[in-house]
Amino acid sequence: MSEEAYIVSVVMFMVVLIVVPAIFFDYRLKSRRLNTRADDGAATQQLWEAARRMETRIGYLETVLDTEVPGWRSRSETR
Repeated sequence: MSEEAYIVSVVMFMVVLIVVPAIFFDYRLKSRRLNTRADDGAATQQLWEAARRMETRIGYLETVLDTEVPGWRSRSETR
């Protein structure tokens, strides 16, 4: 085998051994990041919906307290 063919063989071997796996792992990491961002968006949306429901419930509870226990706000603020 000539020296040039040997160098080409070594370079090709290094490309296959190092560069191809690096590209593959980079692609996998990018796809995981995209999936994580999509999951984060769904989780954030669920948290916002839960917060809206809690805000509505607190409003209802305050309305009931205003009706059933007049002056409850001033008593709770002085403690």
